[in-house]
Amino acid sequence: MKNSSIRSIIFGICMILYTISCKSTPPPITESPPAEQTDTSTTAANTASQPVDDATRQALAAAKEKADKLRTLILDFEGPTYYPGECETAESHYNQAQALNPASAADYKKAMEQYTALANEYTALSEKVLPRYVEARKEALQSARDKAIAAGAGDALAEQVAQADETVNEGLKLVEAQDYYGAADVFDDAQNRYGFIETEATCQGIRSEIETYKLNTYDPDTFAAAEQAMQTALAAYNEANIPAAQHAAEEALPQYQTVAATGWEALAAERRRRANAERTKALDIKAHIAMKDDYGAADTVYSQGEEAFSMKDFKQAVERFTPAETMFTAVYKTTAEKRKTADNAIQVADKKIADTRERAKNAQVKLAGVKR
Repeated sequence: MKNSSIRSIIFGICMILYTISCKSTPPPITESPPAEQTDTSTTAANTASQPVDDATRQALAAAKEKADKLRTLILDFEGPTYYPGECETAESHYNQAQALNPASAADYKKAMEQYTALANEYTALSEKVLPRYVEARKEALQSARDKAIAAGAGDALAEQVAQADETVNEGLKLVEAQDYYGAADVFDDAQNRYGFIETEATCQGIRSEIETYKLNTYDPDTFAAAEQAMQTALAAYNEANIPAAQHAAEEALPQYQTVAATGWEALAAERRRRANAERTKALDIKAHIAMKDDYGAADTVYSQGEEAFSMKDFKQAVERFTPAETMFTAVYKTTAEKRKTADNAIQVADKKIADTRERAKNAQVKLAGVKR
């Protein structure tokens, strides 16, 4: 019994020691499997090798078309003239985009980004170019109108000027509707109309001089050709064929100018001869002495005519010789009348003297008879 108790005690102690040793031992560490690493080069390769679908191709084509249209718009409306630096920069970006030759999905993405940015750049530029273009056209149209009025169209061609003005207003309405190409065409029409009106008014002014001074008598054939060309011009204008009208008017203008130039030179030579003849007559009767001031005034005008003639300003020469002739004629007539009056007075005086002498002689005769 005693030995059995001892064995039980020893067994209990061993069990206690075993339990304590189990609690103090750390649990074993379980290793996790290594995490998978992403291979970036493999991913890029996979993206590059992805096929390009039709939608992507169409999207790029649409982006390119939009950029092309905006670029053309800016070039057509003189963008490089108004904003040369910005247009040059945009053109550089355009050339870079054009140099792309996309093949993969990544390439298409890059091209899309570039063309989209380019379209935005052109859009911002067009918002500056188009208003500037419109203002420039308005200034040019106003200048063309002013020239037409200065040429004499204000009264004589008022109806045509009004038609051209209305054409300008139609163009401005198209600008408001953002139809810039349509507006440009209408502005061109208005510009041509003002140009024709200016040419027509110039022709009318020269023609009026030709008729007033009968200059056509010196070159009737050229005058007839000018008249025919002008009739053709007016017929074309009435048919709204403004370019044809301007072409015909531009043919008529130099012909009228030739008639006027030939006529003025011939008329100036003629008026010069006539003025000189009257001047000589005035000198012959000593008008420069009898009517010094009036003769001096006439001679001054005559000298102006001579100066203009030497400078080949034949119109001015005519405008000086013509009044000089009249002035010399007046001086001559007045001097002649004064001389005639003086001569008559002398004759009357001489007659009185002669009568007095005759009476005196008769008286002496009578007196002598009485003395005998």
